[in-house]
Amino acid sequence: MPFPVGTTWAQAHSEYDLMLASLGKVQQKLSSMQEECNLWKARAESAARYIQAHPASSKGPKCSPPDTFTGRKADVDSFIRTARSFTSLRSSDFTNEQGKVIWATTFLKGPDVDSWVDDLLEHRISGMTFSQFLDEFRQRFGDHDPAETARQAIDSLEQGLSSVDRYVAAFMSHATKTGYNDIALVSSFKRGLSQPVSHLIHGHLGLPTTLKAWYDAAIWAERQIQQENHWVAAAPPSHFTPTYHAATFPVPAAPLYRPPALRTPLAQQIHTAHMPPVQEDFFRGVSE
Repeated sequence: MPFPVGTTWAQAHSEYDLMLASLGKVQQKLSSMQEECNLWKARAESAARYIQAHPASSKGPKCSPPDTFTGRKADVDSFIRTARSFTSLRSSDFTNEQGKVIWATTFLKGPDVDSWVDDLLEHRISGMTFSQFLDEFRQRFGDHDPAETARQAIDSLEQGLSSVDRYVAAFMSHATKTGYNDIALVSSFKRGLSQPVSHLIHGHLGLPTTLKAWYDAAIWAERQIQQENHWVAAAPPSHFTPTYHAATFPVPAAPLYRPPALRTPLAQQIHTAHMPPVQEDFFRGVSE
């Protein structure tokens, strides 16, 4: 695009330098993207060659591979457990330890793990066993203080609106890593129970004394609450008015009205005797 009329040599030279700088940045970015594409292509080709050389056997137990790991610390144990189970159950699909490592790296993706995987495949995979790979994987991405993490999780764990079964499962997943003794674990477990469940357990004689007994008591209490709620829901509504038969529940008749007794003749005579004489002229004047 030509420069506008009146552009000086200095302005044109400055504009030219800016365009060269922008072009250099674009070329640098394209080069970086090309390198990343080449790395992904190499990883995909390596995995494809291994799969072609070692096709999956149609025989053997069915099992699922691990989920894709993107760098989350909370997913490390799950990835290791699933990868170990898969390679153990499908051991016939792998001819050597290096093949297991390459297979596992195909499930590691994301900006937080790509550089580590690339360095592993390029420099350290030779002679590495699968156990060594998992140990290095845990060291790089795992929790370096699992006991403290478990204690923080269990101290803040509450049942809330979830079921007792879920609360017990979550509590058990952290309890073995805390280092707490049974007394401390029982205290933490009781604190996290919902109020209805806790009140029902404390309302019965003989409180549980072990953590396992508290698990069972909490599950029993929730079953009782659910059963009671079912009975309440099945009961007739509160506005229901029962109808009773008159023969069964007779309604008493209203008492008869009895006016006060009249004065006796003797009392009437005494009363009349004490009254002053009536002047007929008074009534006559009034009537007139």
